Amino acid sequence: LSAMADRAVIIEVHGNKLVEVNGKALEDLVARARGFLASQGVAPGDRVALIAHNSARWAAADLAALGAGAIVVPMYDRQAANELAGMLANCEPKVV
Repeated sequence: LSAMADRAVIIEVHGNKLVEVNGKALEDLVARARGFLASQGVAPGDRVALIAHNSARWAAADLAALGAGAIVVPMYDRQAANELAGMLANCEPKVV
């Protein structure tokens, strides 16, 4: 990411506005997510459920979990509550 530190690597849509997230900002988000996962004892093979809208933070959490060797269970905030509950019960994540 260092070669792309100042370049937009993700563009988020916020209403009518586009918000660019550069490589450095993404790298920082991944580092913070990795720190959180480590503090929760996430180990290779553990399941990590991600529930959020599409964003740079979702991408960072995904990258951090993959980097920790975890199995990512992607979930979205627009899914019905009963679908989310069923998926969580089925996958038994270490962290949501």
